[in-house]
Amino acid sequence: MIVALGALACGRDAPGVGVTVQAVFNAPAGVRCIRIIASSAIRTEVRLFGVAEGQSSQQLALEGLPTGNVLFAGTAYGVPCASIAGAQPSWISDPVVLELQPGVPATLTLTFRPSASATVGADFVDDQYSVTTLAGSGVAGNADGAGAAAQFSSPSAVALGPQTAYVADTGNHAVRTLDPATGAVGTLALGIELPGLRGLAVSGADLFATDGCAIRRIDPVHAAQSVLLGDPACGASLQFGPLRGIVAAGAALYVADAGRNVIWRILLDPAGPQTSVFAGAGAAGAADGAATVALFNAPDGLAAPSTGQLLYVADRGNCTIRQVSLADGTVGTLAGLAGACAVTDDLGSSARFSAPAGVAADAGSVFVSDAAGHTVRRIDLASSAVMTIAGSGGAPGNLDGIGAAARFDSPALLALDGAGKLYLADSGNHAIRTLTR
Repeated sequence: MIVALGALACGRDAPGVGVTVQAVFNAPAGVRCIRIIASSAIRTEVRLFGVAEGQSSQQLALEGLPTGNVLFAGTAYGVPCASIAGAQPSWISDPVVLELQPGVPATLTLTFRPSASATVGADFVDDQYSVTTLAGSGVAGNADGAGAAAQFSSPSAVALGPQTAYVADTGNHAVRTLDPATGAVGTLALGIELPGLRGLAVSGADLFATDGCAIRRIDPVHAAQSVLLGDPACGASLQFGPLRGIVAAGAALYVADAGRNVIWRILLDPAGPQTSVFAGAGAAGAADGAATVALFNAPDGLAAPSTGQLLYVADRGNCTIRQVSLADGTVGTLAGLAGACAVTDDLGSSARFSAPAGVAADAGSVFVSDAAGHTVRRIDLASSAVMTIAGSGGAPGNLDGIGAAARFDSPALLALDGAGKLYLADSGNHAIRTLTR
């Protein structure tokens, strides 16, 4: 039986320039180690390759010269890792042996240098994320407390402040406080319910929330709130449709309008907020291009990392991840293919998402909570490779664990802290989960 391991994502380079090849692996049962031995490549192309159960090696078939082999070891072969570590082909001085977890995706980058003295350069990025429940009992409820003693009802978003995290507790129509260190949960006593609560963003000392067709400004210190813009009840003649994700970038807020299929920009001017459509033509569809012609379909979560000039959008209705230039609103598609909804790890438009809900980003990655796929995914910005870092596609549940062993149920929006820890509103499990490497 052939077990597909992944795709080689390659490009064409001029002679004498290193060619970087990235493969997304999903080790079959019994595979514990992988060893790459390769010489040079003139040019490369995208290839699929697999390993038969009990097969100890697989030729790495790049276009150009045959470049070597991929060797496997583990219980399926009765071969210990040390055995392949000791094999030294005469034409290579830098053998690489990598530990793999069966069934858990991982990324391997190989650099082939087209020269007579070429060696393997390998950089293994272990994309197994450990999932832990920080707060929530796993059943819907409304209780303050620490860890499993706290209860939420279908939380939809997490926003990180300097010392406190905030949770959009959608089913309870309330904003909850969360201590990231202890998992202690409290409730902001705002004096009103927020029945359309969905997204949260921290900007300075204020917290901003999307509530129905409105944006609320919340003062967490004094537990006070006011409607900044819009109508929470979504009346007949409104500027906004139902609002979803919200993110702060500089002196502006960016808001995903799932009803109008646009991204709004709100400049927080002391004289009053200045509102404009930042990207989207206002009709449901899937089109890249200038801000005024681009089309979205029920956009949901947003991310604007401080390290870049792009806004990332979970374009939920299109099952894609979009990117928007903060300079002029030009829209492109980072990964996924509009209308093709599934859970598939691959490259760029060959990858598939199933109702992506939330996004978070840093300088090198975009993280995606895939609501209908019950997974958390990572997009490598250097290669556009999409990898599942936790959960198993199409398998909802409630389990802490590493990588594919973890389970989520309709994960909603997520946030990323400066140390690389992800905070996820696991809506169907009524909990806040964390993901760490």
